[in-house]
Amino acid sequence: MQFVFIGVIGMGDAAAPGSAVSRLAGRDNVHLPGPKPQQDLPAYLRFCDAAMIPFLDNEHTRGSLPLKLWEYVAAGLPVIATDLPNFADPVREGVAVLASDAASFASALRDALHEGGERRRRRLEIARRHDWPHRLDQMCRLIATAITER
Repeated sequence: MQFVFIGVIGMGDAAAPGSAVSRLAGRDNVHLPGPKPQQDLPAYLRFCDAAMIPFLDNEHTRGSLPLKLWEYVAAGLPVIATDLPNFADPVREGVAVLASDAASFASALRDALHEGGERRRRRLEIARRHDWPHRLDQMCRLIATAITER
């Protein structure tokens, strides 16, 4: 397996000597190309078999549901994410699998690499329900309902 981590990694000086990131960077199968322009990311995803969101479990991440989740799903990729509360709905929708430690991440990643095409088609279908035009339509309907109920 090859691992490509695009973007800023970690909070603070994650690349300090002896840090987990610097230890990973020394491995032949780990690639850290750094931040890339948003418009270039789909080209990278074309070559991926799975996506990970390996967030730390802390106060900041417990309140986040990153846009990258839906970008990965729109690319048809299986997503393995840290077991955080805001990932519960994507798990229920079948677009993400949660992992709580290194062993469960590894197991979920192995499973993702062996899944069939039907799961990919299902993720793409779900992603279409989360695109911006659909979200805007939902927001307009909610606003219209709130106005008429006053």
